[in-house]
Amino acid sequence: MNLIDTNILIYYISGNMKTPVKNRIDELMDEGFNVSVITVMEFLGFNGFGEEERDIAGRIIELANVVYIDEEIVNEVILTRTKRKIKLPDAIIAATAKVHGLKLITRNIDDFRGIVAVENPFDNRN
Repeated sequence: MNLIDTNILIYYISGNMKTPVKNRIDELMDEGFNVSVITVMEFLGFNGFGEEERDIAGRIIELANVVYIDEEIVNEVILTRTKRKIKLPDAIIAATAKVHGLKLITRNIDDFRGIVAVENPFDNRN
């Protein structure tokens, strides 16, 4: 299973991707997908969406399994942030993937490399 990062969902709605990338994301979503509660806040609060995009975003989140922050994730965030410099939202997303054994689907693989398994659907070398 996978945890889809905010940036992938924003790119998906914007349509700013080639067909193979869109197909891969469709494939990941069709398998059933997870998002962190952080992604819900970032995605639905993204100020670059118009009314139509915001409606689509809401429908995408309804399809997702939202993973909320629990004590195990909190402890993993603390451990991760003591070992390396990482923004708090990214640390929460990484910890969520790690605690639940999920591969993180993101375009920002450098932010998460060495913390959790990652896939960049924009990079065909995965």
